[in-house]
Amino acid sequence: MCGSRDRSHAISIACIIATSALAADATVNRSFGGVPYANRAWLLRNVILPCYVEWSDLFSEIIVVGEWEFFPGTTWLDFPSIYGNASDALVKRQAGYDALQRKDVEWVLFQHDDHLYAPDNPYPMADADVLAPSRFTRARSGVGEQLNDGSTYGYVNGHGCLMRPSCFTRGFSWAGIPPTRVWDVAMTERLTGLGLTWAPAPQLKLYDMEAGASPWV
Repeated sequence: MCGSRDRSHAISIACIIATSALAADATVNRSFGGVPYANRAWLLRNVILPCYVEWSDLFSEIIVVGEWEFFPGTTWLDFPSIYGNASDALVKRQAGYDALQRKDVEWVLFQHDDHLYAPDNPYPMADADVLAPSRFTRARSGVGEQLNDGSTYGYVNGHGCLMRPSCFTRGFSWAGIPPTRVWDVAMTERLTGLGLTWAPAPQLKLYDMEAGASPWV
């Protein structure tokens, strides 16, 4: 179901997914794509998490942070939303990192609950502290359509990025980013201020999978 992937490297990536898909107000609060957060519960249960667990040689750990439920092969960290919007990803991502059992991995993938890390992505190879994958969607065409990933405008894609654990020992904290609508821009400025490097990684793809959304807007 989930496709094949590169198995040439040892497991050295952890995955942290922030969600509010089962929050009490998830049927009311809407994503920037225009649909209720509750719609993402089906996506997590039936697509994203099954694939990630099936790709057992990709992630050393999979942690889901937020209003969610037990899912075999993953760790669930119950963490209530504070803001009721995408800014909740900031505090949830930090909580997920703090809960990692292994912080000796080379990379940590932080992502929203409506994106899928492509199965044919090569192993991330770069000297940068942070990598910003490209974004695609098949919402309007089965062939695929590239979306804004921040690289053209000089910021790290907030929908999903790969970070080295050393970012956190050098002063970075997701919880310290201002909860603005454009927190990915503020996050990039924080990285730069700490002397951390980032780079676009067009060879790595994230697919926006949110059903009914308008991710190109």
